[in-house]
Order: sequence, then C-alpha cells, then structure tokens
Amino acid sequence: MGHLEAVVFANNSSPKELFDNYFYLNRHIYFHVLAASTTLVRGMDQEMLISLGVPLLDKLLPKGIWRNSFVLIAGEGGTGKTYILQQIAASILQRGEPVIYLALDDDPADIIASLELRGIELKRFLEEGRLVFIDGYGGRYGYETEAPVAERLRSLDIHAAVSTITRVLDSNKVSNKGAIILDSLNPFFQWHDTNMVYDFVNMLRILVAKKRNIPVFATLHTPTQLYADIAATMEYMVDVFIVTRYHAAAMEAGYSVKEILVKKARGVPVAYGWVPFMITDKGLEEVRIRVRLPGQATASGQQ
Repeated sequence: MGHLEAVVFANNSSPKELFDNYFYLNRHIYFHVLAASTTLVRGMDQEMLISLGVPLLDKLLPKGIWRNSFVLIAGEGGTGKTYILQQIAASILQRGEPVIYLALDDDPADIIASLELRGIELKRFLEEGRLVFIDGYGGRYGYETEAPVAERLRSLDIHAAVSTITRVLDSNKVSNKGAIILDSLNPFFQWHDTNMVYDFVNMLRILVAKKRNIPVFATLHTPTQLYADIAATMEYMVDVFIVTRYHAAAMEAGYSVKEILVKKARGVPVAYGWVPFMITDKGLEEVRIRVRLPGQATASGQQ
C-alpha cells in the first residue's frame, strides 16, 4: 500500500524538536512499539473482539477492541472525529450489524447525505432497519428532520436520553451486535454540570456496552482548555481513548494533515505514536511526513 507524502520545511526548529518530529512521524519507528502483546487476549473469549473495519484504525488496533467497550474520540474541531465515526458506522453496517445513531451535532438528513456523498449507499440499510436514527439535533427545537428517525430527544435530560436509547435497542432487538454512535457529547456538557455528564457516560458504559455487549462510540470536541480538561478526566472512565489533532508544521506548509493517537485501549495491543493522516476520496490515508532543513537538497539535487 502506498503512502501520501508531505514535505515540511523546518525553519526555526531545534535539533531536539526535529528529532521528536521524526520519532513520531516516521512510521518505521512508531509501528514497532506496541502497548501490549497478544498475551493480553490469551485465555479470554476472542469472539468478543471486533475489528473497527477502518484500515488505519485496524493498523493502530491490530487485534481490534472488546465488543463491550465505550470508545471516546476527542480532539479539536475539524480533525476528523465525525468522519472517523461515520467510517466505523459504515463498516459495521456493511458486515450486517445494526447501528443506532444518536445525532446531536447535525441533522440526520445531512448525515445521510454526507455518507452517501462518500459512496456509502444507505437506502438499503434504512429500509432494512439496520441504520436507526435518534434525532437529538432538531428535535430539541421543534424542527422535524426529513430523514426517517425512530425517536426524537425533546430535551437533553440525561435519564430521558438513556431511556430513549435503551427503548430503541429493545424495539430493534439489538444485543451482542451492532453499535451506538453518539456525535457528540458536547451539547450535554453545555447543558449540564460536568459530573452529571460523567454519570451519563457511566450509565451508557454499564447499561449498553457492558450489559448488552454493544460498543458505544462517542466524540468530544475540545475547542478550549476546559474541554481538554474534561477529555483528560474521561480518559480514565472509558475503555478506548483516541485523540485527534492538527499537524501544526504540515498545516503551516499548506497541507491539510491531521494526526491520530490511540492513547488507551483496555486489554488489547496498541500501536503507539501519533500517526499523520489525511481525509481523501479513498478515506483515511496515512501520510508520511519528511522534515527538511533550510537549504537541504531534494532527491533530485534541487533545493
């Protein structure tokens, strides 16, 4: 498999900064470091392990994740969190499992349009009842989406939200399969005290992920230090914690490059290190970054 490549010119970087950049950007280095070996899953029910079905994520999580996991993807706005969730959702649907999608940041109709624009045909999944939306976006304001939805959240009451999710799971007979997609947790944090939202996350982790063996995938946007601190707290509450960010040097050089890090994954091997990627027509593509010093010649000898 080929790799995209971006050349970043380093004008004011110290030797240590250049080494640090090279360490986490050079894929030959970061992919040989594993957080754990396959002995972590030995003696346990490996049928409970599931692949995320997204090549870059499967490379970072070579054994997958436990089906009863709560997965949080946190990071700055625009760093690909929602896109990653949608890719995971598409993969789960395509292998014949249901997806319950709690839309809080976007109209379900826009989510459907976005997925179909990327070549994912959703009509069949919607007709078969495998893709089920809960509208927590317009429903709170009396706006009726044009998309088919199973339920509408009329408020951000935490207990009502949990009841709605479990009711949809029961009515669709979802257990030991599928996934819950929650994009994003930010509206709950904007409406409630942080401790109440932590309790909401714990309820979903226990009542959905653990009790029903249904993975929950959620996002958290971190535009301010307050939300970054919330993400740091939640790292200890969830089973899998993934972080995204912009690659600053590449962005300054004019490349729309993001980075992803699987910081924590309970009981499974993890390929450690920040991995640069871009979102293209082909999906999430790993990018190889080369740092070039001022005046350094290219492979052709040109400067």
